[in-house]
This record gives sequence, C-alpha cells and structure tokens, in this order.
Amino acid sequence: MADLAQPGIDLWNALEAEYMGAEQREEKRLLSRNGLLFYGAWSDEETIEGSLGGAAEVMEQRGITFERLDSHGLAARFPVFQDMPAQFEGLFEAGSGFVYADRACRAFRECAEQHGAVFRTGARVSRVQASAESVSILTEGGETLTGRRAILCPGAWANDLLEPSFGIRLNVELWHMVWAHYRVDPAWEKDYPQWFCFSSLPEGQ
Repeated sequence: MADLAQPGIDLWNALEAEYMGAEQREEKRLLSRNGLLFYGAWSDEETIEGSLGGAAEVMEQRGITFERLDSHGLAARFPVFQDMPAQFEGLFEAGSGFVYADRACRAFRECAEQHGAVFRTGARVSRVQASAESVSILTEGGETLTGRRAILCPGAWANDLLEPSFGIRLNVELWHMVWAHYRVDPAWEKDYPQWFCFSSLPEGQ
C-alpha cells in the first residue's frame, strides 16, 4: 500500500489539475494536505492495524520525511493532545492529507463526460453476458448496452452480479469500518492533522 501511495498522489494531482483547469477556484480543489499523525505507546509488535514502529520503518525505508515527537512535543505542537500519557509518542508526516470525497465524485463524472462518457444514473444492472467478441450489460429497465469490454465495479455487491452472470463467487469477508469527521474552528483547520491512535488510553483517561 505504501508503494502505491505516491503514484496514487500523482494521479490525484493530475485529476485535480484537469478538474480545476484555468479557474483555480478553491471549491474545486480535491486534496488537502494537513498532515497525518500516528500516536500511542511505542511498539514494534504488529497488530491488524499496524504499529508505531512499523509505521516508522515503512517511512524510513521509502525516504518519507517525518517527525518523531514525545508526549511533551505532541502537546506543544498540537494543543488538542494536552495531558497525553507520558509513554505516548507521535510520528507526524506533513505531506499526508485527505481527498474531498464529494468534490472527487463530481470531478470523476465531469471529466469523464468531457471525454465522451455517458452515464445511466439509476440503471440497476441485472446481468452481464460476455463472448469473445463483445460484452452486453442488461438492466432491470430492459435496456441492453453492448461494447467490446466492460469494467465491473460492484464493490461489496460483487457476488450479486458475478454469480448469476458467470457462476463466479468470490470469497469476500465484509468489514464495517467507522471513520469520524469533526467540525473544527476554521482558524485552527490548517493546524490540525488527521490522526490515528495505536493504543487504548489507560483507564480513567
């Protein structure tokens, strides 16, 4: 995943440049680089979500610049982290950030339409038929779309489409992930990174 990150960022930058064009309007910006902070008790033992030691090793191997902060450095740099347990440390990587998902969806669609794509919004696919020469997409509304190739992106619903169409069933385990977003004072917005804690807070804190 770390090896894919930089090519991914390059592609996001290219999409943002195409979407913004000459307008350079802030509301069309797709990326925000507010940094990423990993923090918690230092450990080299990997968990299902990784570890501070593992994160540091990955960044060092790939020449990614980051800062290592002790609990006092965390509190001084980011006031929200006052009263951290003394054993907590942090790794801050300033080049990270996030994608504005709503803007990205608009950018994908608008740029695709500019290149000739046609969208069938709300057209639920019921079946796919393929031969050596062509692929046909059948919708529940009775429409048939035919082309030389088709890219299927049903995500978590892959088996609902693949099994009746091709007799293929993927061994997929779905995980429910929780990602929280918080509104912050606009005056602080640029100074607060995304963060991920690798440790549970001690009881009572």
